[in-house]
Amino acid sequence: NTRLPSDLRNVNFSDAKDLAGQNLSQASVDGANFTGVSFVGVTPPSNLQNTILARTNLTGVDLSDHNITKLNLSGATLTDTQLPKNLSGINFSGVTFPKINLSLYDITNTNLSDADLTQAIVSHAKLTNAVFTVRTKLPSALQCVSFQGVDLSGCRFVNADLTGADLSGALSMAQADFSNARVDLHTRFPTKICNVKFIGVNFTGYDFTKLQLELVDFSGATLASAIMSG
Repeated sequence: NTRLPSDLRNVNFSDAKDLAGQNLSQASVDGANFTGVSFVGVTPPSNLQNTILARTNLTGVDLSDHNITKLNLSGATLTDTQLPKNLSGINFSGVTFPKINLSLYDITNTNLSDADLTQAIVSHAKLTNAVFTVRTKLPSALQCVSFQGVDLSGCRFVNADLTGADLSGALSMAQADFSNARVDLHTRFPTKICNVKFIGVNFTGYDFTKLQLELVDFSGATLASAIMSG
């Protein structure tokens, strides 16, 4: 393979067929476009800030010590990929996450539109200001996750474990479905809950006095000893 220079800033490698064997660890790639490239067998740059890796194959690649600030990973393959703990500001739109442990990770300000996290572990993660869509698929285990500043309109939390989760700062939960979700007395919701399904949820002893409820479906829910407002 041709050996690449160290200065690759703003270079377009879009859909390049083969970079296998390249050692880019010291390369400057700010603004570079690696869309559709396979990084299997490539030593990635240590600083991937502002780089486009959309639809990139990162199978088995270790990025745990890399700077991936503002990285575009939309549609990337992340099987066995090791990611750093700070994922703030990353574009994960359309990414199908493998069985990856993101517990305690900082996933704030990320784009998770149309992403599939059903196999990922995100308990205790910070999802503050993340971008979701109705096609974003969340895992069932969401214990102690922070959803501050997130628009959860139309999101599905069916059968999800939301014990200890903090949704109090969610921008909206309109048309969200929490059917048969698990909550506890530490689960926090926004002060205004409108047009939401809580079908089959056990709210035993829950305090609703500070919450404004409109068009909420409690069909089959357990409200024993719950404290209701109004």
